[in-house]
Amino acid sequence: MRLTGRNRQRVAGMRFKSVNRRAKAGLLGIIDENNNLPL
Repeated sequence: MRLTGRNRQRVAGMRFKSVNRRAKAGLLGIIDENNNLPL
């Protein structure tokens, strides 16, 4: 299956966004737990 450049970028962007969101939530949770910083 061949994707066009634009399609591949969009798919990669969506994947990155979802991973980034998950990572950010995890990171904020860890920071909040450990330091109780108001974020």
